[in-house]
Amino acid sequence: GAGNYIFTIFDNFSANIPLLVIALFECIGVAYFYGLQQFSEDIELMTGSRPGLYLCICWKIISPAIMTAILVAFVLKMFFGDVDYEAWDAATGSAVKQTWPWWTYIIIVVLIGMSVMWIPFIALLELCGIRLLPQEKPGWFPTEELREDNNVQPHEISEVERRVLGWREDGKEGVWWQTQTYRDRKKEEEEAEVMV
Repeated sequence: GAGNYIFTIFDNFSANIPLLVIALFECIGVAYFYGLQQFSEDIELMTGSRPGLYLCICWKIISPAIMTAILVAFVLKMFFGDVDYEAWDAATGSAVKQTWPWWTYIIIVVLIGMSVMWIPFIALLELCGIRLLPQEKPGWFPTEELREDNNVQPHEISEVERRVLGWREDGKEGVWWQTQTYRDRKKEEEEAEVMV
């Protein structure tokens, strides 16, 4: 029956690529929008030790580049190569490689799209100023207590962090261009509240 083929489509396409896309957006969101400097500080407050330079470079540069390369390779293979599956051939008594029919590409795109289309859709709505959910106040985080308990001192930004990661003493980030991080938006919102 067709059950094995449906299972193969789901097995090959419903988890791997969507998880890769979600991880890529998560990596970009944390490193470029929340701010890697703020993220490193949060980790230090919670665990007592700061992530090393290698992890920060991976989060900001290496991981997004590798995930993007894998995603581009998949898309190129899907549209310019043959995406195949193994089918049982009763005449030879073995599995043979078969190419998926054209309509399965539509199913594959729908399967992948159902999981990941919400990320750019919500980002686009946010960019247009449309909110689906009301803005909530940030949750309380015991920053000062954790600083005291874990003996966390303010981080001195090294020259390598400044040049490679684009960290600055004022909390802004960016090597070639300045990214607007969570901390920047938070300051803008606080300044807007003071002016009102």
